[in-house]
Amino acid sequence: MNFLNPILKINKIVYIITLLLYLTLYFGMLFQIVLGITQIITAFYVTCNFYKALDKINQKRIIIYWTAITINLTLALFTSNLWDISGVIFLFLVPMIIASIFLKLLSIITTEINHL
Repeated sequence: MNFLNPILKINKIVYIITLLLYLTLYFGMLFQIVLGITQIITAFYVTCNFYKALDKINQKRIIIYWTAITINLTLALFTSNLWDISGVIFLFLVPMIIASIFLKLLSIITTEINHL
């Protein structure tokens, strides 16, 4: 049994809920925290359990994902104020872009692992 299929479904559900809650803006911002935690836990699980089984391209993509998270978190902590444009970019816009890319990457990795 492959545990990535339900993890992919959970990530998709949390992502879609976040997007829907952004219709209210405030609740979308709050639920983005849940999305971030879900995706970081998922990325940690994938990295620890499947990294060596992945092809070189997906290994690089995982490294790029972790790098993007680290850079964005650093920029968000040290340059952002919630009430200015950098706050909106580094606290909300960039994390949603990273979340979208990670969801696609998780889908690719799930397909790859299922075919091993």
